[in-house]
Amino acid sequence: MKLQYLQISCLDVSVAINKFLTMYSFKHYGYLIEDKTEVMRHGDIFILLRKTENYIADTIDDIAFCVDSLNEICDKVKLCGSTVIKAPYVEDCSTFSDRYKQCQNCSNGMKPCLNSVEKAIIKSPVGNLQHTLIRKCNGYLGDFLPGFVKRDNWVSGRNMFNCIDHIALAVPCNETMKHMLWYKNCLDLFKFNCNKLEKGNGLVIKANKGRGMRLFTLAVHPCSEEGVAAVEEEQEVSNNTVKFVFCESLTQEGTDQIQKFLNEHQGPGVQHVAFKSTSIIKDTQIWHENGVQFLSPPEEYYKIIGKTLTKIDDESCGNEDLSSHVKDLGILIDVEKTTDGDGDSKEGYLYQVFTLPIFASDTFFFELIQRENSFGFGSGNVRALWNALDMSLNGIR
Repeated sequence: MKLQYLQISCLDVSVAINKFLTMYSFKHYGYLIEDKTEVMRHGDIFILLRKTENYIADTIDDIAFCVDSLNEICDKVKLCGSTVIKAPYVEDCSTFSDRYKQCQNCSNGMKPCLNSVEKAIIKSPVGNLQHTLIRKCNGYLGDFLPGFVKRDNWVSGRNMFNCIDHIALAVPCNETMKHMLWYKNCLDLFKFNCNKLEKGNGLVIKANKGRGMRLFTLAVHPCSEEGVAAVEEEQEVSNNTVKFVFCESLTQEGTDQIQKFLNEHQGPGVQHVAFKSTSIIKDTQIWHENGVQFLSPPEEYYKIIGKTLTKIDDESCGNEDLSSHVKDLGILIDVEKTTDGDGDSKEGYLYQVFTLPIFASDTFFFELIQRENSFGFGSGNVRALWNALDMSLNGIR
């Protein structure tokens, strides 16, 4: 199973296009004929932007996957008592024959069509989210999907980030387990312990005034079901697979950021999307120059991690004042210790930076993340993010 695209239903598509072009380093790839959905692209990351009048806030309402068997997944969804919105069907050149340039085989009256996919749509139990399932047939040769028209002036440009690292879902208190069970039963995702401090009840992050949140992570098999993966090969697979991170508040009521998202979004949904960077300092600088606003960690945070900052400066051999850049840009950094197959201890670093909400509605945001021998999520970073978000809720940037 491979991520194909994310779809954002927007209150104003033209505003969204402009933000993705000028601020978030995406290119305008083209559009889908059927409903004039705009397709934005960065490397192999595709984000679809479509007009909505059904929501009060901009929202990610479709996460599409390429899969091997649509019928098998749809059968599992039905067994779980969930909804198959659209049963498997074929979409190819003939679907859009009056408005779409056909592939060479169809133009010459030959079969099979080289622009053919099987599709189905299933309803996720998480809020307004659905999943489009796609199986590309006959060694699919199209640019994106049938009915897609690529812009004439399309150029790929430099890729800052190379893939999506994880997608975080905000859900109400005590609802994570039922959602995780659905994803395990229907999409064969497995629980992946994202931190050595994580217990059976997830990674619990406590903050000020008794507030806090709980994190659970699902990843595509193969990955370890019994704690942080100890086998290097499993770590690499998990590290290169999109993960779903479920975030829930520890309280039924309150003003923390999970509850705020649920209120603004009018229910559970995608809270943030993390892009995996190979040069987070450079990429964050570019976004800063583009006008992107970021969350600022609490001032005390960099005092607490002083030893870590000194260590990364020492390891850079004086070539670059990394700690200064990290602090100036508001990047979080955590140390993660793992054990390889020979029992040797290895030390890695996890760098993260978080934007403010990307649209007018105070809902979802983006993250840049860089992993250096790091496979989970640093509890120190999560705690710092929680505190920073709590401060922003009180008007402190």
